[in-house]
Amino acid sequence: MNKKYYSFLNHAKFGRDFLLDLIFPIACLACGQGEKNLCGKCKKKIIINKNFSCLNCNTSSNLGACCKTCQTKHGLDGLWISSDYHNKVLSSLIKKFKYSFNKKLAPILAKVLILFLKENNLQKRSDLFYNLENLIIVPVPLHKSKQRLRGFNQSELLARLISEELNININSKNLTRRRNTKAQAKLNKKQRLANVNNAFNWTGKSLKEKNIILIDDVSSTGATLNNCTKTLKANGAQNVWGLVLAKN
Repeated sequence: MNKKYYSFLNHAKFGRDFLLDLIFPIACLACGQGEKNLCGKCKKKIIINKNFSCLNCNTSSNLGACCKTCQTKHGLDGLWISSDYHNKVLSSLIKKFKYSFNKKLAPILAKVLILFLKENNLQKRSDLFYNLENLIIVPVPLHKSKQRLRGFNQSELLARLISEELNININSKNLTRRRNTKAQAKLNKKQRLANVNNAFNWTGKSLKEKNIILIDDVSSTGATLNNCTKTLKANGAQNVWGLVLAKN
């Protein structure tokens, strides 16, 4: 597909959504009932995570830090998991956001990430927030062709909303994908590791003494986050933590 066709698809989707909003009242995006965007009942069903463990071995850890053994092998310093993927409301919203290209869900899902940070008081408990000048939010990138098809990068939308709410600098341009990798959800663990190996590139200035919060929608094996981390640390980043909606 060429760029003009991608542009046509995106305009067509916008026109379709606009007409549907005019014809049908906007209801809860989770249950389809009553209130606009997300009803009170569905909001209450999304439980913010209060437990912390190592991404790779699942042992209990301090604020989600990866244990020393796993960190040596994989690179990511820690992972913050905001809620539970098995929660039917949350998983439904994530799938509609990611696969049905529903941008209206970005503020709702960003709120889950922000509530996780605030309810766990991580801005005071985590060393990452002690020097905001050295802290950067970086969304996990999509390949250009995939982003053209979708019309947006869901991780970037979440990252921008978090950046605005917490007043933290964001860099959404310099971490890129070298190649158009397959969707991780369709692969087994071994295939996922190979799929994203050396898939990322940093094109910006040195990240020396910078701390990074990597934003993604969902993590499974951590392969994507770990490979992003390798690239960021190879370019000088000091600490890299992931922040996701859920782990499946």
